[in-house]
Amino acid sequence: MRVNQQELDQFVENRDQLLQQLLEKLDTHSRAALALIYMRNGQLESPINVQASELDALSRLGSDQGKCRIALEALEGSFVLHSHANDGSIWQFRHPTISDSYAVILAESPDLVDIFVQGSEPERLLRQVTCGDVSLENAIVIPRALFPQMLLKLEELHSSQLQESADLSDFWTKWRLLTFLSSRCSAGFLESYLQHHPSLLEEFIDPRGFRTSSMEVSLAARLHQFGLLPDHHREALVEIATKELLEGEGCRALNDRDMQSLFTEEELEDLLNRVKEELVPDLEDISESWESRYPDGENPDDYFQPLLELFHSLLDHFGDDQEIADSIEWEEKQVSRWIADNGQVWESEPDQREFDRVDEASGPESDRSIFDDIDEDGDPAPQEQGLTGLPKSEDRGNEP
Repeated sequence: MRVNQQELDQFVENRDQLLQQLLEKLDTHSRAALALIYMRNGQLESPINVQASELDALSRLGSDQGKCRIALEALEGSFVLHSHANDGSIWQFRHPTISDSYAVILAESPDLVDIFVQGSEPERLLRQVTCGDVSLENAIVIPRALFPQMLLKLEELHSSQLQESADLSDFWTKWRLLTFLSSRCSAGFLESYLQHHPSLLEEFIDPRGFRTSSMEVSLAARLHQFGLLPDHHREALVEIATKELLEGEGCRALNDRDMQSLFTEEELEDLLNRVKEELVPDLEDISESWESRYPDGENPDDYFQPLLELFHSLLDHFGDDQEIADSIEWEEKQVSRWIADNGQVWESEPDQREFDRVDEASGPESDRSIFDDIDEDGDPAPQEQGLTGLPKSEDRGNEP
């Protein structure tokens, strides 16, 4: 049999689909046997001892424990493996792709979604499902009847990744869970989650440690949308966002819909008035404060990006007032000039630091060649210079 490159490319591109088709063609008891392994997170202890919930699933799949045992022996070497580990033996999928393809089959059947939830790792569920219908395209919708099962899965996430972090301080776990709760959950599920985790508000959106540049904003807005955010939390978050804006430390209160949704109309109107009366006249001092806090070694473009975003947001809101617009644009030019002047120093520092490290590593009795001090163009390499902090511009020009 000869296979050309096009046929080989098509096989590689569609291998997951082909594997899924093979699984769908298996007999009823073989598919049920694979479901049993899937429900045990890919490792089914042998001899098989089926639990009550698993017996119900096997019954719905048209099989039973005895027929699954026979099917597993028939599938050994093709789709499953029987192996020994830790003084025991297990049935497992021969390759992870088999588990992935079988998960697709389970998820596509409304009556088998519970098997999919039971056997899936929490991380897979956070990526692929929604709890309730939130109109997210291509997502697997978990119905209300399975909310308790999903809550248990999220508990697995907590216990497996946060064994030493009861307050959910693990960054990535926290980020994934925040994303899931703020974008993939209905009001009903969020209400159930709050009942099981009343500490959610303190762990995720505690005003004492709240930063408006974080994912917590989206969760707070989602809870507020469904009437699940206590008003004292909302008021505290509004106060923090207002303070950050007026101090020139953040501008999400001006340009982020999630943040603005936490404000009442009166609060937003009052905020804009305070920005016009307090923040705009103080822009020069705010810029100088940013300059004075510039840390040596950091890219000035990255460091000043939040401040420049603040200027742009102010222009979006007050650009029609020529006097205010002129003041904002002037200050933006001064900051841009500071970045340009000091960016050249930043770009030269990494090479200089590398030179210093090589020089120190060589020591007084090194075998370095005299040609190490000559650059590629034949010119003498620059002499060692001490690293100094980047100075704040002394001359910011005159106000227009």
